Amino acid sequence: MRLVCRLCLQVMARSLPLDKHTLVTNLRGMFNEVVAVTGDGTNDAPALHEADIGLAMGIAGTEVCSSSSTLVHIT
Repeated sequence: MRLVCRLCLQVMARSLPLDKHTLVTNLRGMFNEVVAVTGDGTNDAPALHEADIGLAMGIAGTEVCSSSSTLVHIT
C-alpha cells in the first residue's frame, strides 16, 4: 500500500502518545512529509520534538512539552 498525500490536510485526534510519535516518524522518514503536532503534556514531548512543527499549549502545558516544541501558544 502506498500512501500519497500532496496538498491536503489530514488530522489524527485523540491518539496515544506512542501512536503520535510513530506516525510522525513514519511520515517524515518514509514519505518525506512536513508534520505538525500539538500537545500539552509530558507524554506528547517525543512527538513534538520529532515533528517539523511542534505546537505546545502554553500555560496549561507542562515545561517538558513547551521545551520540546517549536511554538508555544499562550492564552
